[in-house]
Amino acid sequence: MLIRQFGTQTASLAVLLAASLASQAAANTPTVLIKTGDLHVQGEPIQRMTTLEGTPDGGYVTRIKSDIFDFTQFFSNVEVESFYGATPGNAGAIFRTENNIDAVIDIGGRGSFVHLDYGTPRMNDAGQLAYSTRIAAAPQASALFTDFSMWVDDRMLVREGDATDPSLGLSGSIWTRTTPIGIASDGRVTFYGDYTNDGEAIVNQGIFSVAADGTGWQTLLKSGDVLGVSGSVVPVSETASQDFISDLSNAAVSTDGTRYLSSVDVETGTTTPTSITELVVDGNAQVWDGTATLVKSFVTIPASVGGLPGESLGTASQIIDGFDQVDVNDSGSYIFGGFTNLDDDLIVLDGQIIHREGDELPRFGGEGGTVTLGSDAKTVAINNDGDYAFSIGGTGNSQLVLNGEVVMASGDLLATENTLGIINNVILSDRDENDQVIVRFLGRETGQSSFSTQLYELVLQLDASGLLGDYDLSGVLDIADVDLLVAAIIGGSTDPEFDLDGSNVADSGDLAEWVEVLFGSALGDSNLDGSVDLIDLSALASNFGGSGTYGQGDFNADGVVDLIDLSTLATSFGFSAAVPEPASAALLGLGLLGAGRRRSA
Repeated sequence: MLIRQFGTQTASLAVLLAASLASQAAANTPTVLIKTGDLHVQGEPIQRMTTLEGTPDGGYVTRIKSDIFDFTQFFSNVEVESFYGATPGNAGAIFRTENNIDAVIDIGGRGSFVHLDYGTPRMNDAGQLAYSTRIAAAPQASALFTDFSMWVDDRMLVREGDATDPSLGLSGSIWTRTTPIGIASDGRVTFYGDYTNDGEAIVNQGIFSVAADGTGWQTLLKSGDVLGVSGSVVPVSETASQDFISDLSNAAVSTDGTRYLSSVDVETGTTTPTSITELVVDGNAQVWDGTATLVKSFVTIPASVGGLPGESLGTASQIIDGFDQVDVNDSGSYIFGGFTNLDDDLIVLDGQIIHREGDELPRFGGEGGTVTLGSDAKTVAINNDGDYAFSIGGTGNSQLVLNGEVVMASGDLLATENTLGIINNVILSDRDENDQVIVRFLGRETGQSSFSTQLYELVLQLDASGLLGDYDLSGVLDIADVDLLVAAIIGGSTDPEFDLDGSNVADSGDLAEWVEVLFGSALGDSNLDGSVDLIDLSALASNFGGSGTYGQGDFNADGVVDLIDLSTLATSFGFSAAVPEPASAALLGLGLLGAGRRRSA
């Protein structure tokens, strides 16, 4: 399993600042795109920003709230929500403001005011918006709402009480609540939906998709479905419970709309607990990397993926399932934040624990020093290049991490000469042609009230190769990279870029991961030609009993060439990345190994 750790391969930080801040901003200071107090399109100040969504090429959308004076409502202020953002390469602007959509489309007689205060708006690079609304009889936020609805731009796709489309196979059901999870480049919306049989109290749930024009409905996962298991590594199947998405943040869809991820409650058949939560990608329950153990709450996490003795996702009381924010990219790689019965917060990438609360991580781009991770993962993100980012920690102890390095942390100086207090929502673009990514986040300065929010932007330069294990940044994997890795292992390095197997330490397991997984050969292939043969045996024999490098026969990174290395070569002898050697050749090689050992002795 490849864990994409870029570590100190990332180059120096490059921040693109707006012209108005260029003279006063430091090189590691983020640009403020919009903040509370800025004037709304209708002339009133923004009071709050909530939610943040990004697109692969760097677009974004956030929800802002203002009080607007409305003389038609007894000369009082009306709380108005709007969507603010930008398509890739364009300046920020208001996309939608509530209470004006009914001028575009007749929304019927059950209410005539559309409120944009529910769920997270989703956007694609083309600027198409998918969002949920509440429809009410009055413009005030406190007004009694009548229906939930889901829209793409100015088209209402679903309204509470509508019959489900016959193609979904939910005969006799009506929609109660629908919320977009994402919108793909072709406008197709993946959404979470509640539905019920008309007149029944039981509410079922599912993940569905529909085209932007309201056609092509599909059921992806619903209550009562039997889950498969990723890789079919364990002979089990489990049934999704009715109430299977415990939090709307616990569902994600890839930017191309082809992959989806959710935490799913499954029935246990017992009274305590009646259901437990599993991680599901594309309808298949996931297992911890390289094991047959399901990624599920209240089940011991294997030590091989970084679990501590007796550690499991969820609380000891089995009340909280332990799954937090999730994200998935177009290739199906996923990331999630979780917390355990040992009161630890975790970041998990493709079934491996890659970070946990209390870890010491280096500053981004070799700026020097380390930062201790706080608790409580806020948001996570993974782009289509395998770069990952997350925010973690609370006020005064908050960090933004990109590929294992801390980009921003509480106490960092801002352009206002104040310091950063807290980091919340984080989004991450794909790399551009220059290997730059855009990181945006919502946060506030030290000492500001919880209602104060700024939307920040950083443009970061990453290593051009992005090739895991390419430690000399040559763009290829070769013996020079192995030498650097072995030197790091022998030197006791704690740099996470050398921890390829997710064990939280650089050791011989990482050497095996580099040779066998990244390079595709076998330990004992001293010259990295893809075969373990007489040439490798000769290299080991020439250095037997002394010190040596990997190329000279040190295959376990302990600095010496000895019987342990000979045994490793013997085990792999005859391996070929193309065609395995016949057994007779392997036996001949084993005979020569003895001769080689006697000569060297």
